[in-house]
Amino acid sequence: LLLPYHLGALASLSHHGYIKETTPLAGSSAGAIAVASHATGVPPLQALDASIRVSSKCDPLFLANGNLLPALQSELNTLLGHDAHDIINS
Repeated sequence: LLLPYHLGALASLSHHGYIKETTPLAGSSAGAIAVASHATGVPPLQALDASIRVSSKCDPLFLANGNLLPALQSELNTLLGHDAHDIINS
């Protein structure tokens, strides 16, 4: 899963002042998850922990075998909360 790399890039760019609250961000796949977590104020380490929990649902070769979508849904619901769409779109 590439989510940890996207989270690290966002954290670094934010830390160095390249991303402001008004900076438009977008992504696809893991990048979209990273941007959504950033936009809702989820700390990068908390999002990384969630990514690790999702990865642990995969087998040792990191194949999801049908477990990826349920694991992602569960973690995203917990991580982002029910009002994430309102936060992101306001």
